Amino acid sequence: MYKSSVERIKKYVPSQPTSAHWYSPESLKVLVFSHIAEAERGGRDLPLGEFVRQFQGLARTATAKEVCKEVPTIKHLSDFREKPEHVRFLLSAMRALSKPPKAAALSRKLPNRSGGAPWRCWWACSPILAPTAARRRAASVTRASCAPPAPPSWGCSR
Repeated sequence: MYKSSVERIKKYVPSQPTSAHWYSPESLKVLVFSHIAEAERGGRDLPLGEFVRQFQGLARTATAKEVCKEVPTIKHLSDFREKPEHVRFLLSAMRALSKPPKAAALSRKLPNRSGGAPWRCWWACSPILAPTAARRRAASVTRASCAPPAPPSWGCSR
């Protein structure tokens, strides 16, 4: 087993519950409807409270009941089929009753050699993960320095 070279960091691992703060309304809707599709193929139709308790900070029954009160017409995930717009109400309640995860849970902070945000160096130098416009700009970024491109001037005095 590999051990962390920095002992005080607790990284997120896939076996831990995910945070509701990591989901957009669209991505949570995809998750909900994937559970619905599984139930239609013969799987179990999860009750809403059980689904909510799978998320970080919402494992307590009392907290899950508070979340479920925000969408009183939904008892099982399959009920979202008739009211898919209620997923955003569910997400806002889940976010309101749980704490956002700390950034240290994802990874340690990288040294900031470029003067900009530490993540900028990573995506500006990655030809696969960079957005299309950033890929074009990345050609001008030298990999040795990994300096991000200059931000565009939008007339703000920052």
